[in-house]
This record gives sequence, C-alpha cells and structure tokens, in this order.
Amino acid sequence: MALSFPVGLLSIRPSSMMKISHFPAMVLFSFLVSVVFGVLGKDSPRDRLIYGAKVFGAFIGFALLLGWLMYPLPW
Repeated sequence: MALSFPVGLLSIRPSSMMKISHFPAMVLFSFLVSVVFGVLGKDSPRDRLIYGAKVFGAFIGFALLLGWLMYPLPW
C-alpha cells in the first residue's frame, strides 16, 4: 500500500528561507574556523589577526586548488 502525499507536504524548507550555495558556505565555515583557531592559537591580538588571516587564506586556497584539480574527473 503506497502512501501518497500532496507535493506541498514534501517541502520541509519554507520558500522564504535563504538558500546558500557551496562557495559561500565554504567561505563562512573557513571564516568561523579561522576566528576560533586565531583566538585559541595565539596570545596577542595582532598575532591572532595575522594567524587567523593566514588560516583563512589557507582554507580558501586549498579548497579552490582541490576543486580545480578535481574538475576534470568524471563524477
């Protein structure tokens, strides 16, 4: 016995919610993680800022490089 639901009931997310793609999600995640790493990793505010910026750049750079290398793979 198959259950049939109206199409509207299958939608869990309201249409007014923001839809975020992969790149902005990656940038947001990288920013938040780099802030935490900067706060926990260094002592002075200047060192925290520099370290956080380096970690953020490394996250974004590595992700873009990995995506560029994986682009020609036949998924």
